[in-house]
Amino acid sequence: MVASFIAIIAAAETNETKVVEAEGFSSKLVAQQQPRQRRVAPSGPCAKRNASDLYCLDLYAVPEVAGANGSVDLGRVPSPFGIAVTPAGHHVHQLTAHIEGLPEPTSLGPYSAYIAWATTPFFEPVIKLGEVDNGVNSLGRIEFNKFLVLITAETSAN
Repeated sequence: MVASFIAIIAAAETNETKVVEAEGFSSKLVAQQQPRQRRVAPSGPCAKRNASDLYCLDLYAVPEVAGANGSVDLGRVPSPFGIAVTPAGHHVHQLTAHIEGLPEPTSLGPYSAYIAWATTPFFEPVIKLGEVDNGVNSLGRIEFNKFLVLITAETSAN
């Protein structure tokens, strides 16, 4: 599963950063008490939007990669009905990550790639979105109403 929990969490529909502990990994984040300075990547659509924009999620780094910053843009999926939803009523989003400042994965240990994941607040299910690096990363579509985006360092991109 997940080798190491290296970079963290964009939570859809909440502005709160939480301590996360789940099977196989844990983070060192503490519940956010005061407003945090935005560390959005200076390029990309989220850099031009207001901090309260519901279609941009800030990515927060753990201390091991404190120089990393980024955001995830929640893009619209075309639909003849205005908003794309699944038959079960879950919103469909097209995700694009804008990441800057990630060090080489090998600098963190026996890792060779960064992988993006999407999951619900209950960490069930966890969906692999694919390999990411500094720059613009198309992550594909997800079908969750509430979700987290996780970036981890892995021993392999597979």
